[in-house]
Amino acid sequence: LLVIIFIAGLYQLLLATSKRVFLIGYFEKTPGKEQDLDYLDNYFFKNKTPANSFEKAFWHTNSLSVSVIYQKENDNLVHDSWKREECILKIQTLLADTYEEIWQSLTKTERFVLYDFATDGFTNYKNVDILYSLYWKGLLYNNRSTLVNKNSGHHDNNDSLFISLDSFRNYLITKTGTTELAVLQQEVNAGGKWSSLRTIFLAVILLVIVFLFVVQEDLSKRIFAIVTSLGAVIPLMLKLFDNNTASSGAGDKK
Repeated sequence: LLVIIFIAGLYQLLLATSKRVFLIGYFEKTPGKEQDLDYLDNYFFKNKTPANSFEKAFWHTNSLSVSVIYQKENDNLVHDSWKREECILKIQTLLADTYEEIWQSLTKTERFVLYDFATDGFTNYKNVDILYSLYWKGLLYNNRSTLVNKNSGHHDNNDSLFISLDSFRNYLITKTGTTELAVLQQEVNAGGKWSSLRTIFLAVILLVIVFLFVVQEDLSKRIFAIVTSLGAVIPLMLKLFDNNTASSGAGDKK
């Protein structure tokens, strides 16, 4: 009975954690009042036109928009993944200045959360106000079909958040290791409370594991497999439940 209760509790814990880790169910599937679908186009891409013959041949259009960029990134999605990656790198290079403008337009906490999300697709779910701001500006989406057709009532089954453009995500990742990012992390991420509880948290997990080994020796192999899997999940949980990973009250000045 004890083992059954433990397994049921573990299942509920993993289910709840996965929803938080992958940000499933955040915001609506069909963007409306919660998202300004024209924000990036109006403020950053509206007057962006191909500057030379190479860019004109590459884009096949005289005006850029988020939808145009997204479609260009995914032209080779099915047929050739290598060509797609090459295309994304070209877009990242061509739009580097515009992407930097978008980056600089954000508050410090918005920058930190967006970069944090770009690196591995996870972020502290307690920063919902910051996620909402990024979602409203069209930097985060949960519906890929909306990127192709803003007026479409159709939505796909993907209800987890993602960065709107892969080339922009790549650009954010290039910030890794820079002095700018080091300063940003120091300013925004100072004083996390979870670090002080980390040892206690891991100690409790260890005690539970030891108890199960003693009480149910026959389940030792299965428990060992579960523990091995949890080894990959624990770092995400440490990050997920850090109250001050990027609290909205700190570092909001640009």
